[in-house]
Amino acid sequence: MIALRSSPFTSGVCLRCLVYIALVLAISCYSESGVAAEKGQTDSAQATASSVATATEEAATFHSARDFMKEANKFLADGLYLEAADLFETVLTYKDAKHLWPKATLLAGECYLKAARAIDSDKLRKQAIERFKTFEKSFPDSPLMEQVSYFWGLALFELGDWFEAEPRFLELLNRFPESQFAPDAEYHLGQIMEKSQKYLEAQKKYYKVIEYYRRPAKDVEDATFRIARISELIGKHDLAVKWYLLACKRNRTRCLMDSDVLFYRGNAYYALGQPGEAAKHLGRFVNIFPSDPRYDDAMLTLAGSLAALNDLKGAAAILSALFSSGRPEKRAEAQLRLAELEQKTGKKLSDEGFMDLYRKIVDETPYSDQAMVASVRISKEFLKDGDFKGCLKYVDWFFGTFDQNKFTNEMFDVRDNAVLGLMKSLLDQKEYFAGAMLFERRK
Repeated sequence: MIALRSSPFTSGVCLRCLVYIALVLAISCYSESGVAAEKGQTDSAQATASSVATATEEAATFHSARDFMKEANKFLADGLYLEAADLFETVLTYKDAKHLWPKATLLAGECYLKAARAIDSDKLRKQAIERFKTFEKSFPDSPLMEQVSYFWGLALFELGDWFEAEPRFLELLNRFPESQFAPDAEYHLGQIMEKSQKYLEAQKKYYKVIEYYRRPAKDVEDATFRIARISELIGKHDLAVKWYLLACKRNRTRCLMDSDVLFYRGNAYYALGQPGEAAKHLGRFVNIFPSDPRYDDAMLTLAGSLAALNDLKGAAAILSALFSSGRPEKRAEAQLRLAELEQKTGKKLSDEGFMDLYRKIVDETPYSDQAMVASVRISKEFLKDGDFKGCLKYVDWFFGTFDQNKFTNEMFDVRDNAVLGLMKSLLDQKEYFAGAMLFERRK
């Protein structure tokens, strides 16, 4: 090994080298730390930007759902039900707005129901029901079940599913007895009972609407009219008249223009023996509602009212007008009543005469109840005139046409008297063989 001797020169060089090396190392360390710091700042900025973007997106989603709800409610208020329903359905697609789902689901169903009513669409009613089913499954404890139960019941009722609608209305009354929809629910339950011919139960429901809720609502008005109608249907005509009078105090216009009120009120007065009032209401009915399916029945009762008032020509004109009815049984009934009226009063009220009217009934509607009555009337008229053969012709037709459960003692008496009369006539003419044969055939 060679040993260097120390000198001032060598000592200076080494020192400068060491300083240089230290400086280079320092610069290198500073550069690396600067890069690292810059990288850290960049990462932090990117993370912050990402967080802000996420928050902005979430805020946009939330506000979009709220905006849809706001716009949908405007459409609903303006009666644009299907447009509103589409927006409510859109709200249900936003997973970050679940707090809006119950209200959106309810209102979507309500919109479908209102649209269905506007255009009478059972398809839309079924869509509404599907929304209500979804609501019950997803939010069974929500206070909004009050509206859901009510609208669900309405949709089912309007579809004709009365027995499915009943538990929905009952659920509303049981869970929300103070609900604003309670009177209407009771009213619809009354209608369901009425349609099921459970008239007393229906009356109880209508009474409850009137007595319990006691407010100037359409339900109360309708319930009053329906109690009157049910009273007439079950034969309590005096109560029917009483309730109609009460109902008409609530709504006089309806009493003058409603087909149900005019028809049933007229029938109630007729049954009570007040033909003047009956004629007034039924006359108005037939003038205003000539296409109503009850028109022929109203005309028949109107004719009876006019006859009771001794307006025979008016009654005959009403009955004659029904001769052109498209319903054979009503035409036969009109012919029968006119024939009986003419026969009873002895006045010429028809072009044909009562006997020809009776024959026409037998010929045109041979298996009707009117034909059965007409054949009895013809037979008795022949018997009275001594035309025993003519009498027995219709007697035989009667017994050969109708079932035994329709045979009457009156017709048996007519037959026996006709046979005896004919036998006596044959004996008087000394036609003993014919008389004996008649006896053998008739005994």
